[in-house]
Amino acid sequence: PIPCVPWQSQTSGQYQRRVHGDIRLAFYYFTSIMTSQALTQEQIQNIREVFALYDKQGQGKIDIAQLGVVVRSCGMTPSNAEIERMRQTIDADSKGHFNEENLVVLLKHRPNRTSAADVIAAFKVFDKNDSGTITTLELKQIMTNLGEKLSEKEAQQLLSDADPNNTGKVNYKEFVNTMASAVG
Repeated sequence: PIPCVPWQSQTSGQYQRRVHGDIRLAFYYFTSIMTSQALTQEQIQNIREVFALYDKQGQGKIDIAQLGVVVRSCGMTPSNAEIERMRQTIDADSKGHFNEENLVVLLKHRPNRTSAADVIAAFKVFDKNDSGTITTLELKQIMTNLGEKLSEKEAQQLLSDADPNNTGKVNYKEFVNTMASAVG
């Protein structure tokens, strides 16, 4: 038999996943305390507001499939591979959801964020007539076909945030600045 680490049991898979997940979150928590990436109270409040926005049922939890959209709404620009690592960390027990406190702990241990100006500059490449807007179709194609591709569902959720009035156009400067100000 394969030896188990001290917190694992060969007979209790559910228990070992829960404990293993708790250890991962504890690691992220203590690492975040030890690093200089501490969040301000305002940033924590903004993360809590983003969480509340996506916790549509008010149950204090969000489906794990939403993690990429939620993290990106908090101002981060992780790749799909990074999102998958975050999923494994925040949902190590495979419950299929995460809570607000776990999200805050996860985001405390985050890489440096991309600036709003960098994101706006990237959007300008697709703004052929320099109008400050791109079509929702162009944005969807960018999100689902270039670089780290978003799923169809993730792209649709971001599009609804980017074009809440369904005009077919996204003022990318306004969208990026709104998202950036939401996380401080």
